[in-house]
Amino acid sequence: MKKIIAALLILVCFMCLFACTDKEEANNNTTNQALKPADTENVNLAEIKESIIADCAVEGAMDIDAYMLLNLYGIEEADVKENASFTTMDGVFPDEIIMIKASSEDAVERIIAKLENRLEAVLEQSKNYDAENFAIAQKCKVLTKGDVVALFVSAQHEQMQEIFLSAF
Repeated sequence: MKKIIAALLILVCFMCLFACTDKEEANNNTTNQALKPADTENVNLAEIKESIIADCAVEGAMDIDAYMLLNLYGIEEADVKENASFTTMDGVFPDEIIMIKASSEDAVERIIAKLENRLEAVLEQSKNYDAENFAIAQKCKVLTKGDVVALFVSAQHEQMQEIFLSAF
């Protein structure tokens, strides 16, 4: 009996170890896919934005200018080197597409924190209000590629993320 319990404990330990490792690797691969700053220098966020609008058939896109980021997300204009963000007013919750090239490494961390806070707010708002949008928001995540930070809160977030990531 002791051997069986010991074997089960060892098995559980290995399962926990592999589960934590897989989760950590998944987070590193999808959430923070950092590149060297030179690798993002030639990336044009405006072109990515236009591709998303065209390929995802987005209608009624309204630009979110850099100065509006402070009121909407708490992102300082000084932290923004390039911005290609927009929103749509379709459905119960508006789609939010945020793509920002940060002005510095410190700015990247601040922008990530602000966008993660926004995603948490969307999750909290939709949790008790709209099950469909809550399910969508649960799948969304903040992405980074070098000095570029993005968040796609949309039913089409997976396709938008693919377009975004393919630009790099």
